[in-house]
Amino acid sequence: MIFLGKNSLIQLKETVINAVRSALNSMKNEEEQVLTLTSTINNLKKELRNNKDELEDIKSKKKIELMQIEHLVKMKEEKNLIELEKKVIEMQKEYNNKEMQLLKEGHDKTMALVNETKKEFKELYTEIINRLPNVNMEIRKGSNK
Repeated sequence: MIFLGKNSLIQLKETVINAVRSALNSMKNEEEQVLTLTSTINNLKKELRNNKDELEDIKSKKKIELMQIEHLVKMKEEKNLIELEKKVIEMQKEYNNKEMQLLKEGHDKTMALVNETKKEFKELYTEIINRLPNVNMEIRKGSNK
């Protein structure tokens, strides 16, 4: 056994106390670091959850916006189709009017030609009748003369 003096024991006691205090301070620092890291981890988990929720919201909004865009495109295509159909109908109507006008003009010309020809035939018939001798025939029944 080693015998130490009173001063040595006090020094040893102070050294042990300082070592214990240092160890406690070190443990407190480590505990604070653990608490800080735990808090940081919790904050990061919360941020991750918020980011996931935000991502889901963005995906949902994107899906809705895509559906709206598709709807608007479809509406625009239908509107263009309706406008095209209106133009086709208008052009068909214009064509029909021109065709009717041409047919009417042709009919009028034909009728004028028919009337003129009829008039000429009447004049010719009248002239022929006027040139023929006036013959009145009398037909009697049973007459043998």
